[in-house]
Amino acid sequence: MEDTFLINRIYNSLNEICKENNIERVKNITFVVGNDSDLNKKNICDYFEQNKSELIGKWTNINMKIENFDNNIAIIHSLEGEDK
Repeated sequence: MEDTFLINRIYNSLNEICKENNIERVKNITFVVGNDSDLNKKNICDYFEQNKSELIGKWTNINMKIENFDNNIAIIHSLEGEDK
């Protein structure tokens, strides 16, 4: 089942990181998630689209690395974006 609370935390964190670093759009991003996480490119893109954010979209290459930890955790491992 999709964890909207986790996606919301990602959304808020990514907005803050991008604002601090003058990033307008995310080109490449890698998340580290737990073994049984439901987080994937589709539900991340959908959430950003529903919130009318242009940080993440069809132009974003999203990679998911799997680690053995709690599924309520997602780590932004790396991020590459376009400046404003």
